[in-house]
Amino acid sequence: MQEKIMACNNSTCIKSTECERYDLFKNEVKEFTTNGGTKEKGCKKFIQKK
Repeated sequence: MQEKIMACNNSTCIKSTECERYDLFKNEVKEFTTNGGTKEKGCKKFIQKK
């Protein structure tokens, strides 16, 4: 069984355009968090888009 991925709404993260979590948020997933990425670095919960 696959674990559910929590979406992220942090558009300021440098890795947001490459992140599966941000992509889920853009596709209107209702459950999301704001992870700690900044303009200089990504967060520790980054998942590369497939």
